[in-house]
Amino acid sequence: MLPGEGKEGLGLGGGERGARRDQVILLTAARLAVRFKTQCAHVLSLNKSEDAHNGYQSLLSEINDPNTKYILRTANRLYGEKTFEFLSSFIESSQKLYHAGLEQTDFVNASEDSRKQINGWVEERTEGRIQNLLAEGILDSLTRLVLVNAIYFKGNWEQQFNKESTAERPFHINKNETKPVQMMFKKARFNMTYIGDFQTKILELPYVGNELSMIILLPNEIQDESTGLESVS
Repeated sequence: MLPGEGKEGLGLGGGERGARRDQVILLTAARLAVRFKTQCAHVLSLNKSEDAHNGYQSLLSEINDPNTKYILRTANRLYGEKTFEFLSSFIESSQKLYHAGLEQTDFVNASEDSRKQINGWVEERTEGRIQNLLAEGILDSLTRLVLVNAIYFKGNWEQQFNKESTAERPFHINKNETKPVQMMFKKARFNMTYIGDFQTKILELPYVGNELSMIILLPNEIQDESTGLESVS
């Protein structure tokens, strides 16, 4: 899920060159990725930058397909300072290729109200799962453009878990810190592998239809204050 989300942010940022003309735009937002078209093509090994845009357009259509056994919905939106003039070509391509319309807002005089507006939209699009995406103070009167990317997924396990087997267990945040959480339990056969170089187990939990799966990475031991997965990423 996350790689797909990152790609959308990367591609949309490719229009930043046209959006700012001769002025410098301060782009401030969580999950904001700013890249030029040539960088997109290089990272994604595409021959032309247009291939990246067209590829994302097809990907978004597939992700938001309503004819599936699961709910997978993604949404992009641009929030631009209402007094700033953005190129019409940038706005049109963002809407056409990335389904990201431009919402005019007043960062100059009401940055805090704008932050609440953006957070409200994200909360709505994620069925209340993501709240307060932008922390207080992250936007100010110098903000000119914010790109927000939200994704929501809901699906049923191919092999259901028994609710009665759920119990509170310690979750290891790092070597010295744990947090009590509700953990599910199931004894069954699943696809699993082990990466010796990283001392990490990988487990696949498929959803109904076996079209999508959750991939879980579990390191053998945590040696320091990290999560144990930094070496894998």
